[in-house]
Amino acid sequence: MTRSSANDDPRFRKAVRKIIENTTVTVPDAMKCADFKSDEIKNKSLNQRIRRAAAAARGGQKPSSIVVDPSMMSFVSTVTATPPLKTKLKAKKVRYSSAAAQQMRKNKVVDKEKKKQATKYATQLYADSKMPGEKNLSAKKVQEIVEKKLGVSVSKRTINKHFAEGRVGTSPKKTGLEGNFDDETVLNLSNAMESYIQIQQLNGGSGDVTYKKLEEF
Repeated sequence: MTRSSANDDPRFRKAVRKIIENTTVTVPDAMKCADFKSDEIKNKSLNQRIRRAAAAARGGQKPSSIVVDPSMMSFVSTVTATPPLKTKLKAKKVRYSSAAAQQMRKNKVVDKEKKKQATKYATQLYADSKMPGEKNLSAKKVQEIVEKKLGVSVSKRTINKHFAEGRVGTSPKKTGLEGNFDDETVLNLSNAMESYIQIQQLNGGSGDVTYKKLEEF
């Protein structure tokens, strides 16, 4: 195939157009899309002519120096993005002895109780400072005093929020949604559960009312 006939080949123009439309595509890939044969794709001279034609169509810029329009960045990133390499590193699961696990649970309970007491003390101290004749303390100052005395930090936001809601000297609220069952509903549920257990026991189904199985309810 002569150079002039190659340039007039519809596949040649299609490959050039493919490179112009997508700055990340390589010349061999563009030739594949244009239905060039394997031996033609390996032809370095033909590769070079397609590359030069695409560069000329872009205004003389080489493919590697093309400036991508910012509006096309999202499209380009989807083409060039590669998945992260898989790693053999895994987090090691630490197994504690029963004694260590028990101690950790106890420590959590102690820390939780200390946090409760610190919150109660902080909100009460802050509220007392607002009384007439008392030295007015900021939430930050109260936080510093509590941390120095009890070794527990209560955030300024918590102090201000408790004071604004009138929850002075009280423990922090439990996380999660508040329960919306009224007392009557709770009583009805308790009576129903009690009746269920009694019926099961009378019918010889004591094995179905163990603590473990009742937890499923």
